[in-house]
Amino acid sequence: MKFTVYGENVTINDKMQEKIEQRLSDLNKYVVIDEQSSSKVTVKIYGTSLKVEVSVPSKVGLLRSEVVHDDFSTAIDLAIDKLEDQIRRQKGR
Repeated sequence: MKFTVYGENVTINDKMQEKIEQRLSDLNKYVVIDEQSSSKVTVKIYGTSLKVEVSVPSKVGLLRSEVVHDDFSTAIDLAIDKLEDQIRRQKGR
């Protein structure tokens, strides 16, 4: 899977990029994601917090989540948790 990370009014450093790629790579254990597909992650300043938006195209459909939190790592973790929940609901149908 390819990763595209955008930062609006935020500079994405290497540590942030590495955290995003590591957490999104964990989604492969739930659903097969094509190597050619490109997941998009946008990090924005939203008031006094960070807003993280994640979109991942997969075989079960487009997986998308948005989280607003003060801490970047927590926001990424919550966004990935929402994506995992979407995958579980799709597979249960």
